Amino acid sequence: MSSVAAAGHAGGSFFGHPRGLATLFFTEMWERFTFYGMRALLVLFLVDAVTNGGFGLDDKTATAIYGLYTAAVFMAALPGGWIADRLIGAQRAVMAGGALMTLGSITLAIPGPPPLFFAGLAVIILGVGLLKPNVSTLVASLYPEGGGGRDAGFTIFYMGINLGAFIGPLISLIVGVIYGSISGYFGGRVDNLMMRVVDVLYAFPSLLFIILLMAFFRSTLTEIPPGTFAYALSQLDHQLGGMLFIFVDMGQPTRVLNVILHPTPNSLMFWDMLVLQGYLILNIIIAYVTFTSENKGVHPPSWIKPIIILSIPWAVSIHTVTAFLYSGLGARPFWLTAILAPRFLASAFASGPSLLIILCLVLRKYTKFDAGEEAIKKLSEIVTYAMAANIFFVLVELFTALYSGIPEHKHHFEYLFFGLHGHNALVPYMWTSQFLAVTTLVLLLIPKIRTNFKYLFAICVGVITAIWIEKGLGMVVTGFIPSPLGKVTEYSPTLLEGLITLGIYAGGFLIITVLYKIAVSVREELEA
Repeated sequence: MSSVAAAGHAGGSFFGHPRGLATLFFTEMWERFTFYGMRALLVLFLVDAVTNGGFGLDDKTATAIYGLYTAAVFMAALPGGWIADRLIGAQRAVMAGGALMTLGSITLAIPGPPPLFFAGLAVIILGVGLLKPNVSTLVASLYPEGGGGRDAGFTIFYMGINLGAFIGPLISLIVGVIYGSISGYFGGRVDNLMMRVVDVLYAFPSLLFIILLMAFFRSTLTEIPPGTFAYALSQLDHQLGGMLFIFVDMGQPTRVLNVILHPTPNSLMFWDMLVLQGYLILNIIIAYVTFTSENKGVHPPSWIKPIIILSIPWAVSIHTVTAFLYSGLGARPFWLTAILAPRFLASAFASGPSLLIILCLVLRKYTKFDAGEEAIKKLSEIVTYAMAANIFFVLVELFTALYSGIPEHKHHFEYLFFGLHGHNALVPYMWTSQFLAVTTLVLLLIPKIRTNFKYLFAICVGVITAIWIEKGLGMVVTGFIPSPLGKVTEYSPTLLEGLITLGIYAGGFLIITVLYKIAVSVREELEA
């Protein structure tokens, strides 16, 4: 009998079924309660007047956000199931999903600017993606013998789903009557206070079922995967380089100091610095603990494992906030898209692991430092999935802009891929990027090629090149071309800009060289 099944049968029964079914019943009930209850108010809140605490959006924009949110919730189940199956297991995926849903609901309940609200929605999407596809797996694991008992157990489990989906919108209506106005509610408007109260209301049952899950599933975390130290070192370098870019974006060091001395949640740059510094601290801790343990020849302490898991959603927050820095600029319609953050994440999870694979393969060939074949193969799978998502998002953007025919959106993509008003400086670069992206994805989808490290090295170089062109030239530069007035002024970097960029890259390569030199030296001493 599996550990899940054993835990589920311990402590009595639930209507003749394993006791664990009760925990999973209420877990899924509260998850559906949270999802459907908040969703019932989402459009009403978005279209409400700013004076009432809403966002004052038009109906089309609000329903589009609603549709993207709903679609993203169900699409997130695919990576959520993969993460549980390949990385952390169904139990920890469900607990992590519940924690993220709680955090997202609390975030929605905090009054703040629109980016904070949409960040809360994004966190809920991640939480549902981890919880929804994996909680059914836990129900099935309670019945290793299968048969009619499992069918009856799933019937009870689905009753919890339907119950939560029924009472969620009902409670929303009751809270709306108490805290809002009846006429306003049925007229398509909802008081902001009601939205905040409902979000807090949904956060507490989410927190409750997390506590229940942690009490029920008292199992240890998985072993720290190979290559964790190498990954932490690369992320240290990434965060230090990212903080250098903040200095460039702000223009003067005194402005960076002003953000630190006078923090304000209304500033996206404040949040950008916060997530970068937080992620830097996490990776310093991970690198130090794993490095020290390896130097002593012992296993890392168990308390470092939750920190490693925490670094994953924290990495997501970095690229999300960076995307918000662009999409928050209303005068730049090219960046004013709901999938800008997913595009940042897809490209980051494709190019970042590709760079790490290249570093690992170089060190494996010329030093005694070996992250392990299994770790490199897992990274290549991540690159495959992320590259597929990245290409899909680009196609979605192209369809939306070109099919809609809205000039403010269409002209940017016409300039990128076909040229505009006789200006076509970026056209060859963009077609080169797309050719490399599609070619590398096709090669990555073939297991024999993906697991051949000679081919994998070249493929990763192609992935990085494709994404660097697409994001560095295609996304950043094209946000300014054409201008809001429709004028096309092509851009080429100045000598000063080139030197500043080279200086930052040089600093990053210097840092990673020093860090890996230390790691390789210690590894060689231990093996000697």
